[in-house]
Formats: sequence, C-alpha cells, structure tokens
Amino acid sequence: MSDTFVAFKKNEQEDVRVFRQDFKGHDLVHVRVFYRTPDGDMRPTQKGIAINAALLPDLIDALQSLAE
Repeated sequence: MSDTFVAFKKNEQEDVRVFRQDFKGHDLVHVRVFYRTPDGDMRPTQKGIAINAALLPDLIDALQSLAE
C-alpha cells in the first residue's frame, strides 16, 4: 500500500481510504474500506475498488455527475 492516502470516516469503526499504488507495473487507484482492529490498527477489507489510474478522470466525472 502507498504511504500517502486521503481518508474520511465511514462510521465509528471504518474509514474509506483513497490511494495510488504501483502493482506489478500497473498504476492503480484504490478506494477501499478499512476497519479498526481490537488493538487499534487500521486494516483493509475486500470492500472497494482498484482501477487503472488512466481511468481516474472518468471516475471523477462520474462522481461529480452524481453530486450535482
């Protein structure tokens, strides 16, 4: 996982994190749900998506159209 991410709270136990990662030569953007473990660490769940970074403008356009 990348050290740089943007996060917002989903609820008291979960965050949504958005980050970029190079995976096997592919530049990916992840939107993933993380949960808090009993010892306080944040761990990723399988909930979320990973898309090629080249598709990021399309994702942004789609989200902006929903926000309007």
